[in-house]
Amino acid sequence: MKLIAHLFLIAALLTGGLTYAAHAGRLPEPSGPYGIGRAAYDWTDNSRGNSPEPNAKRKRELMVYLWYPTERPTAEQHGAYMPGAKLIDADPELRLRMSEEFGTEEWAQVLSGAIYSHVVENAPPAKSPGQFPVVIFSHGAGGSIFKYTALFEAMVSRGYMVAAIQHPDIAGTVVFPDGRLVPAPRNRFPPGLTPTQILRRIGDQASRWIDIGTADERFVLDQLTRENAGTAKHFALAGRLD
Repeated sequence: MKLIAHLFLIAALLTGGLTYAAHAGRLPEPSGPYGIGRAAYDWTDNSRGNSPEPNAKRKRELMVYLWYPTERPTAEQHGAYMPGAKLIDADPELRLRMSEEFGTEEWAQVLSGAIYSHVVENAPPAKSPGQFPVVIFSHGAGGSIFKYTALFEAMVSRGYMVAAIQHPDIAGTVVFPDGRLVPAPRNRFPPGLTPTQILRRIGDQASRWIDIGTADERFVLDQLTRENAGTAKHFALAGRLD
């Protein structure tokens, strides 16, 4: 598989993300010739633990969302901006985090659907072209892939397929299909550290995130290659990924 573009955006001090929805109240309608499909996959890398500890029992589990071209719709589509937002909001601590990140009013608009995407969940892919160039995408530390929705939709409407990874322990909160919520741990430094010691700890944490995120991306690329070689019965985009 040729990887046409590889965007690995992770930072120790920034949440990252395009906050177009939070500032503008809505996302721009995609201007390319294709519609937007989205499918969610819960994939587990059985070769790695979900923790850096050598005896970790739980394997590394990821949520991967594929945005892909569909036939152009005749009317504007209204899809969920952030799947699982109401599950996140049901947790008081996470509700506070999201209100701080988006703003109280904007988070309420995400929950109500006033801020929406243009996706159709699990829609059939466009019949042509035969293959779509692939972008593998990672969010910033503490962020979320859904904050980049406007960017994804612009690319997909022009014929790209985007595989966006929600990295547990790096993303603000990852929602799994069974309702599990995995929020990013809060960084709490012991009292008495000097500014140099705090900066060193931040740098060490960033290096760990980069190592984990890179391994996640390698796994997703391998998984996409396997799925692409399969049948459309099990993977709707089989044979369609360049």
